[in-house]
Amino acid sequence: MIGNDIIDLALAKTQSNWRRRGYLQKIFTKEERQQILDSENKDKMIWLFWSMKEAAYKAWQRKNNLAPKFNPRSLECFLQSSNSKSTIGKVIIEKESFFTKSFFNSNLIHSLATGQEEEEIIWKSLSSKEDLKQSLLREFAATAGPFSKFPVLKKDRNFIPQLFINDQALSYNFSLSHHGSFSGFAFSLNNS
Repeated sequence: MIGNDIIDLALAKTQSNWRRRGYLQKIFTKEERQQILDSENKDKMIWLFWSMKEAAYKAWQRKNNLAPKFNPRSLECFLQSSNSKSTIGKVIIEKESFFTKSFFNSNLIHSLATGQEEEEIIWKSLSSKEDLKQSLLREFAATAGPFSKFPVLKKDRNFIPQLFINDQALSYNFSLSHHGSFSGFAFSLNNS
């Protein structure tokens, strides 16, 4: 299973006042809060952790076919390696590990979470001017196809989007995300 999350850093800065009393305690574990407070760029660290948690939660929700119920403090992030443009990490949800990759620049953070450490994933960041769903469907059809018909998206009873052709659900894993001026998608080439 996979999940992805994208953060528009300019919008996040205006939408959230993480410095208000109790904010960090509601969302982050004690260890995560310490890493945030020790960081040279606290805003970036907050949104990196948030993006990792969201991506892992989406993968976990899809894997377990659960109705939405996001409790960010119950997810724990671990950073394994990092440089100025990317981070490799892990998020644990109820003793289950999700492996994360995050890419960032001055405008956005885009995180991917997978249940398998070495899974072949196609993922892209887009401007919000591009149609997210059509971009996913075009890329998916071009990469995973050929298909007899162009795939379509429909949501299941838990509001999780699924890929369909001729009303037949496809078993490819994918994830959509959008925030502010950016959107992103990810899909696995493994048909499982």
